[in-house]
Amino acid sequence: MFARRAIAGLLLGAGLVAATALAWTGDVLAHSEIAPKAMFWGVALALLGGVIGWEFKNRAEQVEAVTEEIAAEAETDALVQMLDEALAKADEKPPNRVEPVNLSALLAQTGKRHGRTDLADLKPDVYTLGDPAAIFQLFQILITNALASGSRAIVRIDHGSSLVAVHIDDDGPGVPRAERSKVFEPRAYRRAPQGQRAPEREACVRARQIARSHGGDILISCSPEGGARFTVHLPLHIETIDAGAELRVASAS
Repeated sequence: MFARRAIAGLLLGAGLVAATALAWTGDVLAHSEIAPKAMFWGVALALLGGVIGWEFKNRAEQVEAVTEEIAAEAETDALVQMLDEALAKADEKPPNRVEPVNLSALLAQTGKRHGRTDLADLKPDVYTLGDPAAIFQLFQILITNALASGSRAIVRIDHGSSLVAVHIDDDGPGVPRAERSKVFEPRAYRRAPQGQRAPEREACVRARQIARSHGGDILISCSPEGGARFTVHLPLHIETIDAGAELRVASAS
């Protein structure tokens, strides 16, 4: 709409230039002895006004075409994002099995399978509730991603009163802040050329779906090792607290 108004305004301006030039030429021809020169300059100015008007019209039409293309792209991106979000929510189904899962033992098993994985200050008997196979897949994906990005993976586990946090660190190049949200966007991988897609990063989409289906999430930040840190939050199961209480009673006695 703005581009069309600009075209109309510029054409009107060019028309006024041409009309003024012709009127000036007629006036000079009527009152002056330099009629040939006046005729020449009048026609030249009229032609110049026409050329300017045509050029402005051409440029304005180009601007309008680009503006419409950008608007169409933005609308398509919004629709794709809505579709992605709908598909992601559809994939976040509740786990098939729900049972206590010993995260300490599961992480030790996952790290042993991959190698080059350090279990730093791993607390014993930290539990969550969920599907053991799905949670195992979740950490297998993140450890594989860490090993693909750096030379080793470092796993740390901590918990509060209601949440458990598992940190998977690497010593690779890290993930820039502006790109962290894209790690979990399926379309970020679909748009990449086939030869430039990193399958371990693409699997991170699945890892987040598993975490969210268990009432948790995954966050990305900077690692103290110099690379990226993927932090998995999961609900803490009551058995963790019970086990800690039993250990304190045993120590006191």
